[in-house]
Amino acid sequence: MRENCYEHHVKTLLLNLGLGNQYNESIIGKVKYSDNNTCPSIQSGKYGYFFNIKDIVKSKTIRRLWLNNDYNRFLSNKASFIPIYIPAQDRIMSLKYWGKYQNFFHKETNFNVEFTNELECHPSGICEYEDLRNELDDPMIKKAFGLHWTFSIGLPYIERNIFLGNIFISVGNNDILILKMYHTYVEVSGSNVKYMDINFKTQTVNNVVLEDKDYITYFLVKVKRLGEFDREMIYFVPYQKDEKHYKDIEVFTRLAFLVLRAMYLKKGIDEYDYLNIGNIKEFKEIFNSVIMKFISSHNYRMNINIDDLILDESLEFKKGEYSIRMFVIDDNNDIIFIHPLITLSFLNANNENMLGLYSAIVNNVMRKSKLRKEFIYNLNNLHKFIDLRDKLINIIGGKGLKLEYGDVPHILKMFEKIYYSVLLNKYNVK
Repeated sequence: MRENCYEHHVKTLLLNLGLGNQYNESIIGKVKYSDNNTCPSIQSGKYGYFFNIKDIVKSKTIRRLWLNNDYNRFLSNKASFIPIYIPAQDRIMSLKYWGKYQNFFHKETNFNVEFTNELECHPSGICEYEDLRNELDDPMIKKAFGLHWTFSIGLPYIERNIFLGNIFISVGNNDILILKMYHTYVEVSGSNVKYMDINFKTQTVNNVVLEDKDYITYFLVKVKRLGEFDREMIYFVPYQKDEKHYKDIEVFTRLAFLVLRAMYLKKGIDEYDYLNIGNIKEFKEIFNSVIMKFISSHNYRMNINIDDLILDESLEFKKGEYSIRMFVIDDNNDIIFIHPLITLSFLNANNENMLGLYSAIVNNVMRKSKLRKEFIYNLNNLHKFIDLRDKLINIIGGKGLKLEYGDVPHILKMFEKIYYSVLLNKYNVK
């Protein structure tokens, strides 16, 4: 790794702080980071969603000295870090930026942006970019970001590796601040707070004061400061219904997301069926149990129809005469997660044929267990574009569908990134 690479400074600091093994293990073998002799990174799409969670998770500005080998001397620079949800990795990471966009990224409102080039994201969880293209105002894209971001923040669990899953990290000269973010609901008893973990069991934190006790679900934020003054803190931040939060998703959907995300993260990795969350029957059993606990602790009334959730219009994305959903049920009654990269490709499609292509991948392929596995198997194993194109056309189907040779590399790259995102999230869960 180059010494003038920023990640080199981060890795050196992590080694000094005793996190070297976790950092090295975070470079999972099947995730193709660039050459480690330069600056290890993985291309992570052109889109990001920026958010603030009160005063705890927002842009952090630090000052550090770093060695620039081009000038062979130390330069003093200010670097800022801001939490960013990256659809390509389906997780929260850290964007590092310098002075040019200080004011832009210090906005207090949540917003979506498109970059001119793909983000380069490092094993530490820090991402870098070349330049901004524009802020995105399309209502369907905003809706997609809001839903997928909410789904990405799941129930708390014991971290096996701090650099996997959601991570917000800011780095100084001699210290590192790491935030891990989750979403849960709580029961308050005096100064003690009980919350639900990824195994749907109750955990207790003592001597915690909640400023707002009337909210239904909360963000749980673990803050670790490593360096001269090590410390660790836990905050519970209400999922507020005001302008500081992106999407006012109803309680029913939020609780369902918590259950679905937990099932998704805990399910083993099948390299030919990695978007399978689990069976609808299992989901209903867990969800009913969670709902009963929730209702008894909050005295909250709501009409519950679990089948309606999968069919709810709020989880559907439409463009012209085509539509796809955030989750689909296949012919084995398994719930299949439609990854945000598929959703964004659909919403950004600029012609009828591409809209039909992504719609067919979701509605023809993902809904059929055997076809879905055959589709991914061929993406992984057929290396000649001509053979792969013909095979994909037969699998995807779709009336009048055309698949150009130039579309094949895009589909390959998209599903490769989707698989990486599965590894970078699931490998962290015990």
